[in-house]
Amino acid sequence: MDFLPFSFEAAGQVATTFMNVQRRFAYTTPKSFLELIKLYTSMVGMKVDALEDQKDRLTNGLEKLRATSEQVAGLEEELKEKAVVVAEKAAAADVFAKEVGEKKATVEEESAKAAVEAEKCAKIAKDVSIQQADCEKDLAAAIPLVEQAEDFQELKALAKPPGGVDLVCEAAMHLQAGYDENIELDKKGFVKDPTWKGAQKMMNNPEKFLQNLKGFKSYIDDGKVPQQNVEKARKIQTNMGDEFSKEGMSKKSSAAAGLCVWIINIIMYYDVVVQVEPKRNALREATDTLNAANTKLAEVKELVQTLETNLAALMKEFDKAMAEKSALMADAEKCQNKLNMAQRLVGALAANGVIWEQTVENAGQELVFIPGDTLVACSYASYVGVFTRQYREDTVDAFVQYLTKKGVPLGPKPDPLAVLATDAEMAAWAGQGLPSDRVSCENGAILCNSQRWSLIIDPQLQGIVWIKNRESDNGLQVTRMGHSKMLSTFEMSLDQGKPVLIENMGEGIDAVIMPVVSRNTIKRGNKRVVKLGDKEIVLNNSFKLFMQTKLSNPHYPPEIQAECTIINFTVTEDGLEDQLLFLVVKLERPDLAKKKSELIKQQNEFK
Repeated sequence: MDFLPFSFEAAGQVATTFMNVQRRFAYTTPKSFLELIKLYTSMVGMKVDALEDQKDRLTNGLEKLRATSEQVAGLEEELKEKAVVVAEKAAAADVFAKEVGEKKATVEEESAKAAVEAEKCAKIAKDVSIQQADCEKDLAAAIPLVEQAEDFQELKALAKPPGGVDLVCEAAMHLQAGYDENIELDKKGFVKDPTWKGAQKMMNNPEKFLQNLKGFKSYIDDGKVPQQNVEKARKIQTNMGDEFSKEGMSKKSSAAAGLCVWIINIIMYYDVVVQVEPKRNALREATDTLNAANTKLAEVKELVQTLETNLAALMKEFDKAMAEKSALMADAEKCQNKLNMAQRLVGALAANGVIWEQTVENAGQELVFIPGDTLVACSYASYVGVFTRQYREDTVDAFVQYLTKKGVPLGPKPDPLAVLATDAEMAAWAGQGLPSDRVSCENGAILCNSQRWSLIIDPQLQGIVWIKNRESDNGLQVTRMGHSKMLSTFEMSLDQGKPVLIENMGEGIDAVIMPVVSRNTIKRGNKRVVKLGDKEIVLNNSFKLFMQTKLSNPHYPPEIQAECTIINFTVTEDGLEDQLLFLVVKLERPDLAKKKSELIKQQNEFK
């Protein structure tokens, strides 16, 4: 733990030298010290877990590689044995196939004879099916009887019914003539008294009258209703026109309306039954014809069935023999494919196996180095972002010398950038527009690992271009200090978790957003809020803040540097050389520049 105060003091001394020589202001603050502790606590455990996971995965891969090599040798012996068995089974199956072919020819000859009879019967069956479908269609058209359970006692008690009600009742009398005992008939079978008095006599017992109405359908089905009864009722219906309907009668009597519906439906039902009866008779005749034809067909099929039974027994044996042949051939082919793939896999991974073994051996040593290397990297991210390259290297050298003196295990060449970022991450940054020189990659690593919001010194606007590209898919909001909509931008972004970029900053920060810059939050229940002016905004965990200034040598006082991680994105000579080289290549050889961009993109995807 002695290193933590030492690193704070060493960074402070470099900052003083940096200020005196370069005339650039840099401060080390207690908050930088606290950030180092917090960053180291989270990162060292993460690095150890990642290395242990890599070691486990590679060890498991080596074990599987050895097991595969052993299986390949066994598969080669198994394949030789199966090749002999397959050859024997294939020869036996070919002899059996010839015998089955001869028997099958006999069965096909008899089946051709049966097919002729089957064609004749099929034509008869088709004709009968057409007739049957026609009959069933007409039968389905019969509308069910609409039953109305109304109060006929009220209707019967009327001394003089409303106009039209007496005619509805008269139609009911005509329909039920000879069916209802209360309706008297003359010698010709017609209703003797079709007047209202006769209708009252018909409804003398309302319950019995209702039962007669419900049972009248079966009377029609039995063919006991004379045509003349229906025609008498139909004539009354036609003469009354639209008045003979439920709507027409409902205004005069609900019972008469229900009776009217019954009459309309029963006449329709009678008409359908009369039309369908002849078709029923035709269906019975066609069915008899079909049964006779099927009897003849059955005799022919019986002969074919006997032959097919014999053939089926033979085919069963044949199929079994062919199945054994196919199974053996498929098994042999599967074994061969498995052997080929295993050989290819073992051959392809042979070189990797050596690398994996070396990596597993080195993993134990790296576990010893991780605490020291991570401590250097976290100190680097906490203190040196504001420095230029030379001063960064001087600071790291001081850290390494102290840890070496104290006997802390370190890697052969401790590299903070290798600890803070992977090759895949740096390839992604390059694809997003960050220059690929060493200092730019260090800046990107510090920004991504910092526990505080970053304020970048970016006179050449390289950092801001990268940030905009990197956060564009996350809904980046860009604003400026003192802009009229700055507070509303912060309110929306804090709540919705969108990143915010404050560009073109001066040397100060508005006091109203200092709680956001310093991450000064208040706990409200299970949520955290941040005070913005006179409002408390719920903080979304996805919120990010970036600050950028175009000033080449700004002076940010210690209270600002304590709350932000200052990162110097000023272009270096080496970085400028790399960028100019890329621009020259892009101009002279655009194909190579395009190839480089594609390779960076592919590398990022592969990682």
